[in-house]
Amino acid sequence: MVTLMNKRMRAGSLRGIAADDQGGTLIEMAVVLPTFFMLLFGFFGFVVAFFGLMNANYAVNTAVRYASVHSSTSKNPATTATIQGILQDNMWLPPSMSPMLIVTHTHAGTLYYNFTGATVGDLTGAGVVWTNVPIWGITGIPIGAEGYRMVTR
Repeated sequence: MVTLMNKRMRAGSLRGIAADDQGGTLIEMAVVLPTFFMLLFGFFGFVVAFFGLMNANYAVNTAVRYASVHSSTSKNPATTATIQGILQDNMWLPPSMSPMLIVTHTHAGTLYYNFTGATVGDLTGAGVVWTNVPIWGITGIPIGAEGYRMVTR
């Protein structure tokens, strides 16, 4: 009889311990959930920044390619305004974002910050500096891309 009573007391004491353990679950959730959400939102911020960088690289490469095949001697010569328009058209930007668009070309070793008069053999360049990228709730983190090509036509 003593052994049967000891078994019942042990079973009852284990139920009491199990009931008290539910407070530990609440504490674990209070520690794990903020950490999980910080990692999750940090990952989203990284994805937004990486998307901005890849998008700026695509726009720059498209604009520089256009500039390299439309010299001043072509039928449809490129200008600074058309290259900046190509940059703007190929970038996904929210309405509040306004990147700095840079268009250059080098002729006979001299750097020009416009595209008028670029001839075959000149080095063309375009760049984007996007300073208001919202990463982790902080604006002002710059993302930049630049590209260069030789004028071929």
